Amino acid sequence: MFSGEFKVALVKEVFKDDDGAGLHDVVFEALDEKLTGEELRVFFYNLPYEIQITALQWGLSDTQFREDTFREILKQKAGYKFDIKKGRK
Repeated sequence: MFSGEFKVALVKEVFKDDDGAGLHDVVFEALDEKLTGEELRVFFYNLPYEIQITALQWGLSDTQFREDTFREILKQKAGYKFDIKKGRK
């Protein structure tokens, strides 16, 4: 749908003035995993575009972003846990 360059720019913009604490809290609540700053950026990069746009508009601590992200994680829980563990090797 969108180029990798666009998605990288989107991640940079969203995290420019935000440390990702809201996203970290959602990931921890859903997966019981603590992510580093870089892992949070990779995790965000892999979220569906619609959820990323919500974060761009309202921030990573926005209620709608957090709820949508939580639901997405629960839908794809096994895949996200696998990606996190694979990325740490």
